[in-house]
Amino acid sequence: MLEKFSAPSSAPDLTFFVFHPQTITGIDDVIEPSKLSRAVIEFGIRKCPSIESLLWSLSTLAASEPPDFYELLAVPRGASAADIKIAYHRALLRFHPDKNNQLNAHKSISISLIKEAYTTLSDADNRKQYDSLTHKERSAAAGPRPAQVVSLEEFEEVIDGGGAEDVGVWRYACRCGGTYRIESSDMEKGHHLVGCNSCSEVVWVGYELQSDHESEDD
Repeated sequence: MLEKFSAPSSAPDLTFFVFHPQTITGIDDVIEPSKLSRAVIEFGIRKCPSIESLLWSLSTLAASEPPDFYELLAVPRGASAADIKIAYHRALLRFHPDKNNQLNAHKSISISLIKEAYTTLSDADNRKQYDSLTHKERSAAAGPRPAQVVSLEEFEEVIDGGGAEDVGVWRYACRCGGTYRIESSDMEKGHHLVGCNSCSEVVWVGYELQSDHESEDD
């Protein structure tokens, strides 16, 4: 149990467990990930595979929905088929209720989910489809990335057919032939990303900065 070891509870040093793997007999407490050094964690995994069970207690995977299969098996996305198979058997031991009662905190991780992860990642075609799907999901979660930054000075103010100005509405031609359209009120609210009405490109619209000389003239 972690309490009986000399690793300080306020800021645990995993190097202690790296060089004393025999002391890792169970996990009662969850150490806050913010208190851990990523470099020490990575070093520990390389030097001492038995530390993996300790590191798993720090994971927030059980709270994620749906869980990432690579994180579930504790393997990198570039892992080989052999590595995935080894990780699969480790995961079965880690979460099997009859094998390790110390990890009851992870009841939401079922054996069937672990088997599903292995079935998906061990088959080349299934893995390719899974990677493609999760890549799209991560990209969507990150939000659109602007192709370029365009000053509002380069936009053209919109004027309707009657000659009256539609005040505060601006447009900019996209290279695809479509149009970017933004309102001044959008920018005042902090909304600077605008998409083309014809393609998937997005630009970030900013105000033109005035020089000190121009400001003095005003």
